[in-house]
Amino acid sequence: MSDYEATAYLSLEKLKEKHLLEIQQLHERIRKEYSVKITFTKELMEMRKKVQKLMHSKRYEEAEELNIQCNIKEQGERDG
Repeated sequence: MSDYEATAYLSLEKLKEKHLLEIQQLHERIRKEYSVKITFTKELMEMRKKVQKLMHSKRYEEAEELNIQCNIKEQGERDG
């Protein structure tokens, strides 16, 4: 029975090593594919600044509405 356990243990260790290698390769591939730097439009950046100004002046409802618009615009720019 100990031979079986030793063989099973070795098989398990080999699978762990294989999975770690596959995960590392996947992370590397993801890093390469998504390393594109996204630049947002000037309009979106100005909208974000306005949100900050509204927050500082404690106009939270207006800031929240504008922030929602910013998020929608940002998603559109990210998608293409």
